Amino acid sequence: MPCKAELREVVDFLSVYSIPQENVVFGRHPDGRITGEAYVMFRSTEEAENALNSLQNGEIQGHYVELFRSTEEDFQRMSSQAAAPAAADMGKISRVQMSHVLRLTGVPCQANVDHIVQFLADFGIDRSRVTMAQGVGGCPTVEAYVQFRRAAEADGALHSKNGQEILGSCIQLFLSCQQDFDNNVPYSMGTMPAGGSYQDLKEENERLLAEVHAVTEEALDMLAALRKSHHEGISQKTKELHRLQFPDLPPV
Repeated sequence: MPCKAELREVVDFLSVYSIPQENVVFGRHPDGRITGEAYVMFRSTEEAENALNSLQNGEIQGHYVELFRSTEEDFQRMSSQAAAPAAADMGKISRVQMSHVLRLTGVPCQANVDHIVQFLADFGIDRSRVTMAQGVGGCPTVEAYVQFRRAAEADGALHSKNGQEILGSCIQLFLSCQQDFDNNVPYSMGTMPAGGSYQDLKEENERLLAEVHAVTEEALDMLAALRKSHHEGISQKTKELHRLQFPDLPPV
């Protein structure tokens, strides 16, 4: 959720459930700054579960919003911090949080994880928090997903890095969601060697396959030679036995 969002925008986001504004409270840091979270008191557990499923990854001010289960204690605590009234008899709580995942488009195919990490160096992104989307046949697309530690960091990168370049290619940043990141984890660049790109990986795989093919061919040749030697040995022994048993007969 955008840090500049207002309570009425959260109420509008949840308009289908007719949530009163006093049932919404923003999470705050100890110094009073908004954390990018909002806690919402619903009339019932069923209503909260319906909102969790129906509004997941909706938008507020163009930002993806993720919903999580929370507790009444969390709502009460945040209400106290914000000096807002708490509706203690309203049951289940849900928490609305701005996404901490960004989608980067325009990433050149020759780029690797280190280029993404360097691009976001101001935010201390670890290689394991970067994943490259992969298309049909394992070819890389022009998208990358980055998981930030906090939603506020993602929001900062969204505004400060949008339109900058990687290897001469203009990069566009968009808010995404954890599900998009998780869907691309099997192709995570964070698991690749430092400096490796998909092209490097493809070439390495082709090299290894060629080596396996060569070893297989060599093994087959050795097997054929052993079989030939075995048959020749048997033939020679047969001739020797024939000569010993029938010394007066011509050799076979």
